[in-house]
Formats: sequence, structure tokens, C-alpha cells
Amino acid sequence: MLDRITEEELSFMECLHTPRCLIESLFHNFDNLSLFSEEKLGSVRIGQLPFFSHEPIIDFEGTAKYHSLDKKGERKLRKNVADIYHLSARNLGKTLVVEKLDIPVSMIHDNGIPVGLASADGNHLREVMNPIKSAIDTHSILKIWRRNTRSQPEYFFEGRNGWNLTGVNMKVNSSKNPGENFFGKHFKKLWIEEFSLESNEVYEKRKDAISDLGCVYRASGMLNFTKHSPAGQIYYDRELKDKILSLPLFVNPNWDDAMREDRKKKYGGFGTIGWKIFVEAEVVETGKSEFDIERIRDCYLQRREITRFEVTKEHYKTQKDNLVLERPKNAQRIFIAGDVGDHQSEIEVWSELHDDRYKYLYNITLYDLIQKQQLKVFIDIIEKLNANIIAIDCGDALGRGLCDDLEERYDVSNVVRYQGASKINVGLLKDENGKTIIKKGKLQFRQEKMSIWSVKQIKTLFYNKRITMPEDYRLDRQINQVIRIPSGNSFRFECIAEDDHLWDATRVFAISVFLKADFNATPKMKRDFKASANSWT
Repeated sequence: MLDRITEEELSFMECLHTPRCLIESLFHNFDNLSLFSEEKLGSVRIGQLPFFSHEPIIDFEGTAKYHSLDKKGERKLRKNVADIYHLSARNLGKTLVVEKLDIPVSMIHDNGIPVGLASADGNHLREVMNPIKSAIDTHSILKIWRRNTRSQPEYFFEGRNGWNLTGVNMKVNSSKNPGENFFGKHFKKLWIEEFSLESNEVYEKRKDAISDLGCVYRASGMLNFTKHSPAGQIYYDRELKDKILSLPLFVNPNWDDAMREDRKKKYGGFGTIGWKIFVEAEVVETGKSEFDIERIRDCYLQRREITRFEVTKEHYKTQKDNLVLERPKNAQRIFIAGDVGDHQSEIEVWSELHDDRYKYLYNITLYDLIQKQQLKVFIDIIEKLNANIIAIDCGDALGRGLCDDLEERYDVSNVVRYQGASKINVGLLKDENGKTIIKKGKLQFRQEKMSIWSVKQIKTLFYNKRITMPEDYRLDRQINQVIRIPSGNSFRFECIAEDDHLWDATRVFAISVFLKADFNATPKMKRDFKASANSWT
């Protein structure tokens, strides 16, 4: 029989069963997987070769038969070759190679098996599944295998060879039954996007959604996990050491001085948590999760999402008309809390209710606005809502400058300056007998850093159900990634999410509630007409 195989046929079969050759032949443009060219080839970077699964090159059925293995043993052979937990820095092509390019190869070679792709939320799921759907529907070669594709009510792609792929939204940030979409599934292969964000509750449902024979895992994500999360337990499992791939951003051939400076600015310096996780691909080993996320989520209003606005430099001139804000009739006071930056600022608006509770009303994000423009936005928000308190993180010159400007325009008592390293009085000092300490006729106060006390206040507000709020997926994700890190004889809190601005704004809000507990001391903010009228135009 072998003498009937031509050189051309042999070359074709070698290409078909060699992942790199097959992928570079199928796709010449990795940005548009629906295109096919007979003249052009794609090019996978050398540093991405370890991302591949080499299943197509091995005859697992024949190997299992040779070694007298049953079906479960055969699946274990496949796992030995294919399992990967790619937990690395950003911008290395993890999603592209491990998922977007690997899934079409699976459709061609994985005859008759159910497979799945799970992602943290609907947006991440769509980002992966939509390009794959387009490729299966229109690519000149892939559509030969296509039987059916649909994206509603869930993603489901079916091949003519019995292969089928189901998309699973893990809903890791949902307060209502996260992981429920795994119900009824029995995957033999599962890709997981944003694996580092998977919660223990989702994992408990995911582990029941695999085949009795075992499941091949192709997971990708970053190192923004805690030690006891599902990703953390995988990472520290010595038996899985050879399945884990962690690479820094430096292996990207496009890494240069400009990218280095950009990441330095983005993550606040070379030694920060963000730099270590998202650039150097280091794990924060000493970190422990700080919040009981279920107690946080008990404060969420079901089936409601936070009202969100964005103001960019391109649309800055129309922002006043676009910000549709209203002070609730039952609001005792309005708090505005902001974490500001040159590229992104996050603003939270909260109302104080009559029963000493607080309701999260609006999230407003500013992009690339200079100080004068951000000041104008803050003023518009204050005056539309007849706000009582404006609190801003003053960790840098922009925050301090905004507070200076606001204190010139409004009464100083209405403005709160948050500085994490600064200490505030949090209670009276007492001796071992519980008596208040007085020195030289003055009461002595116990002090804490704002950065530490803000976390205690957040727990007090949420755990005592003094917070009511619509779901804010971004804030939920950030709070869920706050860890406590030992620091000398003390500790500090770090949010290991790539974007932590909303978390910081929440800390600012918590401190403002603590410092401005006296209702009568913070009336509605009114313009101080002693300031020059010309300075605000």
C-alpha cells in the first residue's frame, strides 16, 4: 500500500499532521482567520512554538493498543502531550495560539468529540469565539468541515466529523450562580480563556463538566491569581510543573525601549506589583485574598448593572450634555470619589440614605484629559447632583492640583484628600485598664494609615450590609483580586488586577465616609464667590 502514496500526498499528510505547518498554511493573516491564500503563509514566532498542542502528529489509539491501555489510558496519553497552563505576561499571543489557532486544528483532527471554550465573561468569550466562527463559516478550507455554527442562545459549532464546540460564559463576576453554564456538559477537551480569574465556585461546577475518561486542558491567562484560587493551586502543584508555561514580556520580539517606558508608566514603575505580574511574569507568592467576595456580592442588586459613562478627549466638549445625572430624592448626601491619572481616571458617585446606608449610583471614566478638563468634569458632576463631598486620591501631582482647585472654588470642609501613606485619627488611645490616655491635658489618639484604614472601612460597610449597589463587573473583579502582602513588621494591600482604578476610588469613598461622618458639617457644595470668576472659564 505504501508504494501507492505519492510524494505530494505524503507531503500533504505531513503538513496536515504538523501543527505549525498546518496553521501557517491555513492562515497567512492572523488578524483575520477567515482569509485563505494559496501563495502566502503565516509566520508563528519562535517563542510561540511551545504554545502548540502536538496531538495531530501522534496516533493515540494505536499507541494505546500497543501498550494495552484502555480508553482512560489513551486519554491520559493525550493529556501528557496536550495539557498546558499558559500563565504569562501580556502581549505574547497566548489567546491567539492556544485558542484561536488551536481550535480550528482541533476541528480537523478531533473527530467525534465534544469540546468547549470557557471564558471569564461574555465579552472575553465573544473576543475569541467570533473570529473562530467567522473562520469556520467562510475560510476556503475550514468550511469543508463545517456542519453548523450558531452564537445564540450559546455558541455552538458543529463539524461534519462529529466534532462540536460549545462556548461557556463562566460568569465569574456574577453574583447569581457563577459557573452555571457548565451544567450538562461533558467535555473531552476544554480551552479556558482568562484562567487566572476563575473562582473556586466556578471551578466546583467546571470539574463536573468533563468526560469520565478525562479532559485535555488548554488554559491561558496571567499571573494575577492568589495562591488558593484554582489557577494558584494548579501553579503550585508539583505534579503539574511540566504543564505550566510562564514567560515574561521580554520574549516578545517587539520589546524595545519604547514599550519598556510605556509599561513602566502604565504600571507605575519597575518594582510595582503590576510590573512584576504583567511584564516580568512573577507570582506574588506571599499574597492572600483579603475579601470574602460572597459577602461583598450580598450587597448587589440582582439583574441591575451600574450606570456607566465615559468621557474621552475627543468627546470632552459634549460631556456636560452626555452626563445624564440626577440626585435621588431620598439622598441625604452625595459623595463623589475619584482616583485620577493622566490616562485614566475613575469616578464613583454614591448617595447616603436615611438609614446610614450608601447606594452606588454612577461610574464615570475619563480618558486622556488634562487637569483643567478633569476639573471641569468634576465641577459639572458636583453641580448637577448638588454634591456634598468630593474626595480625590492625592497620591500624585494631578490629584493634589485638582484638590487645590476645588478648595478654591468650594468650602474646604467639602473636600477630602486621600493619601494612602498619611495617618488619620481612628480612635482614642486607652491604657491596659481601658481608660482614655491624656497627656498634657490633651486626648491621645490611635492612628492608622489611610491605605490600611480604608480597607477596614470597606469591610465594615459591605459586611454590615450598609452598601446597596447595582452589579459593577469591573469593581467586583478588582475587589476579588485584592491581596494582603507582608511588609516589614506590617502589611500592605495590593490589587493584582491589571486595572485597579475603581478599587482605588472605592478606598477613597470609604475614607470620605469615615472622615465626614458629621452630616451637618457637609452641606451641599456651593460656589465660593470669593474666588475669581475668570479663573473657571
